[in-house]
Amino acid sequence: MNNNPLTKNTHAAAKRRSRPANAQNRIPTKQRIFNELKQMILEMDYHKITVKALTARLGINRKTFYLYYPTLPDLFLALEDQIFNQMLAGTKQHLKEDATLADYFLTQEFMTIIESDPQLQKKLICDPSYAWLYENVRRRYVVAIKDDIKRLNGGQDMCAEITANFIINSIFYTYRAWLSSETNITQEALATIISDLIHKGVDSTIKPGATTVF
Repeated sequence: MNNNPLTKNTHAAAKRRSRPANAQNRIPTKQRIFNELKQMILEMDYHKITVKALTARLGINRKTFYLYYPTLPDLFLALEDQIFNQMLAGTKQHLKEDATLADYFLTQEFMTIIESDPQLQKKLICDPSYAWLYENVRRRYVVAIKDDIKRLNGGQDMCAEITANFIINSIFYTYRAWLSSETNITQEALATIISDLIHKGVDSTIKPGATTVF
């Protein structure tokens, strides 16, 4: 039995140094692939991401990648699904509790998504090479809540679709402009501006004496 305290300390130090690597190895391979995609998005444009480059960074072979994702687009679809499902879950929960589809709530819900990973979400929303992903989320979201708008407002299919597109497009595109700019308008002020524009029209934000503060 080795009772040398120096030897014990050396072994303990080596064990501590190995923990990060061991912790990394405990992350499921599928999640490691997904996490690496997010990191690559932050570093490069969409057309530069390849399965070969991604697997090289992870130190795995391409056959391992294809065990989890049939194609690279399927991996991006997983990211799109994550954003869409998170946003829709929040909306459905709000409808269950409040039974209204308030545009102010939708701006808050969208901001929650952005704040979940600010750098990544800003890149996806504002970078032209990734803009298609949020366009897909937007289109899916319109379809997903159209029936809720129809149910709440008693409208017809086309009216509900127009309403859903008007509200959601206003929010998505306004946030894109806000994230791309150097404005000092707060998120709360932005939500108020959007709500005023939808409910009161353009005059509510440009008339002398308007309540909205820029």
